[in-house]
Amino acid sequence: MQAKLVGNLVDPPRRVDIDGVEPLIALRSWLIVPERLPRDRSRPMLTGLFGFPWKTRSLEARCTAAGHLNNNFTLPPRIERHHPTVPEPECTCGIYAVRAESLDRIPLSTPVGVPVATGFVELSGRVVAGGTTLRAQRATIIGPLAISAGRSPIIPHLLRRSVHPQRVITINPAYQVRWTARPPGHQWLEWMRHTAHALRNRYEVEVLAEQA
Repeated sequence: MQAKLVGNLVDPPRRVDIDGVEPLIALRSWLIVPERLPRDRSRPMLTGLFGFPWKTRSLEARCTAAGHLNNNFTLPPRIERHHPTVPEPECTCGIYAVRAESLDRIPLSTPVGVPVATGFVELSGRVVAGGTTLRAQRATIIGPLAISAGRSPIIPHLLRRSVHPQRVITINPAYQVRWTARPPGHQWLEWMRHTAHALRNRYEVEVLAEQA
C-alpha cells in the first residue's frame, strides 16, 4: 500500500545553507500519538514507525540493536548504543527516510487505524544510502507535514465498500481512528483541526490536514 499524500507535497522545499550548499532533503512518515502530560492531559506527538519519540524538530540517531556482554547474549537483550558512529552500514540503525524525488514509492508500513504524518526532513551528519532509502545520523523536520487517517480496515476494501474516518479515541499510548461507511464525521474533522494546530505549534512547521 502506498502513502496517501495530502496537500501540496509535490515538491520538496528548497533550502541553502550559509555556504551556499543545498542540504539533503528527504521524505518520511511518522505515527501520531498522544504524549502524556501531568493532570491526565495529553498532546499530539510524532513517533517513528517503531515508536521512537520525536519530542522536538531535531533528532539524533541511536542504535537500538540488541547488545551483548562478553559475547554472551543477555536475557532480555540489553539495548545500547554500541557503534562509534550511527548509522553503521552493516547494521539497520539510523533515521530512515526516502529520497524526496521518490514520492510515488513511499511505503506506508503503519498499523491499521493509527493516524499518520508524512513530510520533509533535512538530513545531516553521516548518511547511508540504499536505493531510494536513506539512513541518517541526524534529521530535522522542516515540513510541510501532511496528516491523515492512515490505513483503513482491509475488509471493506476486499468487499469493495468505502469507509471514512468518523472519530479518534485515545487508548494509551495510542490514538485509534474509528471508520464507518458514513461520510467523515464532525468529530474527525475537529480532531484533525486540533491536531494540525498542535503539531504546527510544537514543531514550528506548516501542517496540512486531510479533510475527507
